[in-house]
Amino acid sequence: DSWASGLFDRKIDMPPDVDFTPHLNCKKYHKNLPPPSSSHDTSTGTRGNNAVVKFLECEAKHMRDFCDVEMSQHRNCFKSVMGMGTYKGEGNCGLYLRRLRQCVIDKKG
Repeated sequence: DSWASGLFDRKIDMPPDVDFTPHLNCKKYHKNLPPPSSSHDTSTGTRGNNAVVKFLECEAKHMRDFCDVEMSQHRNCFKSVMGMGTYKGEGNCGLYLRRLRQCVIDKKG
């Protein structure tokens, strides 16, 4: 299975025309991606959301141009939402997850 079709099939906004495979160390996370749902971006801390985050962070860690800013922003948001319930006025980390996803797409594509 191609990395792109796996992400696209799981509806986490991977462009269908991008075709590459997951990093060897990330295949276990790719395999655990949840079934299609548009709520994975906004359901911070759920099993499905965490699976998407783990996969994207793994991919980002294994790229030449590391998505460190996006990963840091998402981690800060996650800690705040899980601890205090909000981060910069938001109750979820959807914005930061989308930024991390876009960084992975841009750097791998």
